[in-house]
Amino acid sequence: MAEGTPDDTRSLHIPVLAINHFNCVHDSPADLFAAPNGSALIHACNCMGRWGSGIATVFRDNYPAAFDIYARNCRYYNNNIREHMIEDIRLGNLSQEHPMRLVRQPLGTALVIPPQNADIEIHGRRHWVVCLFVSRWYGSRRDSQTDIRNYAYAALRDLAQQITELRIIAGDDSEWPRFLFSNQFCSGLFRVPWEETRQLINEVGLHITVCTNSEQRRATQRHSRDRTIRRPSRFDLNEALGREQ
Repeated sequence: MAEGTPDDTRSLHIPVLAINHFNCVHDSPADLFAAPNGSALIHACNCMGRWGSGIATVFRDNYPAAFDIYARNCRYYNNNIREHMIEDIRLGNLSQEHPMRLVRQPLGTALVIPPQNADIEIHGRRHWVVCLFVSRWYGSRRDSQTDIRNYAYAALRDLAQQITELRIIAGDDSEWPRFLFSNQFCSGLFRVPWEETRQLINEVGLHITVCTNSEQRRATQRHSRDRTIRRPSRFDLNEALGREQ
């Protein structure tokens, strides 16, 4: 088994109820994008259809077909306003009951994208791509750390529910995300301390292998220092959507 690849009993655990004070995060120096076939790669996203900075650019380059699905999803919700309720964890701790808050979709949800043939041709691996919608905007217009943390928690819970449903529907023969891998999502350009996000993962009970190799850190740091992030580029939303009108 390759370094950083978890076994079946540790890689994915979807509890009926959240597990408190339990370490579901497995740190690894492995390369996130070398995860085994059938893995789901998780990262935090904005709702504007842009993967233009940090590790998102690596996702965009390696999974352009998944990127197109993500961008179309963003365009749909930007043109068709939908709202839903999420737990409001901005005040208090995770162990207590929380009120509900109304937020605009897709904030607080997870988009689970199956392996796309065009992407498999690029890197030869059958990877699912999971987009956690944690902020409406990006860059200097990103949401507050408190809101991003709240949306991340709701998105992780949504992901847990979706994977449970996929596992039930798939049975033994069909494909579903059998392993979960991620970077230290939300800790880079979204500026949420990683230990806070780790706590959210443990609360939800998703077993995730978190890859922290130096190449990914350098990419994130390099884009964090890039002061030209707001310049128009060919990867803006209109370009990603084929200039749909």
